[in-house]
Amino acid sequence: MYKSETQIHDMMYASLQLAAQAVAFHLLRIVGLRPTAQVAYISDGKWSNVKPRLTHSRELEMKTTLQELLIYIIFLTDLCILTFGMVSTDMYYLNRVMANLFLETPLSEKDKTIFKTMGSITDFWEFLEGPLLDGLYWNTWYTENSTSTYRNSSHIYYENLLLGVAQIRQLKVRNNTCSVYPSFRAFMRECYGKYSYNHEDRESFGFKNDTAWHYYTSATLAPWHWGLIGLYNTGGFMFILSKSKNQSLHMVTFLKEHSWITRGTRVVFIDFSMYNANVNLFCIVRLTMEFPATGGIIPSWQFHSVKLLRYVTYYDYFLASCEVIFCLFIFTFLIQEFIKMRKLKGDYFRNAWNWLDMLLLLVSFSISMTLILDTSRDVSRIGDKDLMRHQISSGQYDTVSARDFQRVTNQFSSGFSEFYAEWVAISFTKAKIPKLPQSPLLFCFRLSRYAEDLERQLKEVNYKLDTVMRTLPPTQYQQMN
Repeated sequence: MYKSETQIHDMMYASLQLAAQAVAFHLLRIVGLRPTAQVAYISDGKWSNVKPRLTHSRELEMKTTLQELLIYIIFLTDLCILTFGMVSTDMYYLNRVMANLFLETPLSEKDKTIFKTMGSITDFWEFLEGPLLDGLYWNTWYTENSTSTYRNSSHIYYENLLLGVAQIRQLKVRNNTCSVYPSFRAFMRECYGKYSYNHEDRESFGFKNDTAWHYYTSATLAPWHWGLIGLYNTGGFMFILSKSKNQSLHMVTFLKEHSWITRGTRVVFIDFSMYNANVNLFCIVRLTMEFPATGGIIPSWQFHSVKLLRYVTYYDYFLASCEVIFCLFIFTFLIQEFIKMRKLKGDYFRNAWNWLDMLLLLVSFSISMTLILDTSRDVSRIGDKDLMRHQISSGQYDTVSARDFQRVTNQFSSGFSEFYAEWVAISFTKAKIPKLPQSPLLFCFRLSRYAEDLERQLKEVNYKLDTVMRTLPPTQYQQMN
């Protein structure tokens, strides 16, 4: 017996309404809310109303999972902003431009040797007299018009202010610092071994009254340097270039003629720094030439672009707010860990994961404090505009260039530590927040399980509707289908 079209529509509407209630029920289960009303479901082809079987503990578990997931997303977003906000493409381009200037420029028009391919002491002196001095001193525009803001100052590529002047430092080893086979001792009256701190030569030589021939202790120079073939001390024989290109060329020529580089020389460092106001970046350059005991030269280089004046633009202050949020997270996690330690007492230290939590917390906290101290010191040190202007204009910056290079190198190291701290903090978050490592996976598993239940019930609804519609005449069935 065929049913009327109105009855069929009523049945279809009721079935769809029950299906919508089932969907709403499962969505409420997913987000951790407890439905207050009974909903209909299909069991063995029959409709019935039951109260959802959702215990209080399961509700609390889902709510906690969502809260932890939300906290994790906020913390991860903050860390990503800090990580990518502290670097920029300007750093890469500044390093690239400086590297092309000092590393890719040929020694002369006839000699196409560049810094990267240097292999002899002759190449070393040609580099000092040619590409180095030409790259450091840009006192005039290409039309010969002066571009200097201060007297005797240089703007590399017309945009990068050379801070002070460059310093050149060498380390030597003493004679008879290697063992010679007895049969060859008559032919080898001098023997200079590889560099080591114990074999270092600290005796003045040449023109002993001149600073370039006098040994300087490590108290006034940059930190230890790890080269390609050795670890080098912070002392050495140092000379500082002049603010004038002609005077610097005269100094280099004088040292060359009087053999400042000897057979005992094992490494030469060239250090200088510059500031680009257009992008608010300092570029720290160190060119290293190692003289191995085998002979020849092994060149290496370091170009570091750092942002020492960190808070200038509105975006910088936004990053500062993210840093504050990061510190608040660390402080909150510390409090939670202390509470956990107080509750568990001795049992706390029997869990290996708790030791990992403490380690990551201590590392994150120490690095955060280091960054705060470095930032405050850099702002007070470089933010003194009068002192900075006086040093640059008067040429006194060269007397503290080594300490500045050390400070900037430490800043670069702390920048690397900051990136490491953020990585540690992410790992710390996964280990610190309860059940967080499995929470995202567990959440996805529950979501897929609820989706399967919902799909199965919708199939039953479709089957019931199809059964009802098949009672219609063929023409009405095709129209309704």
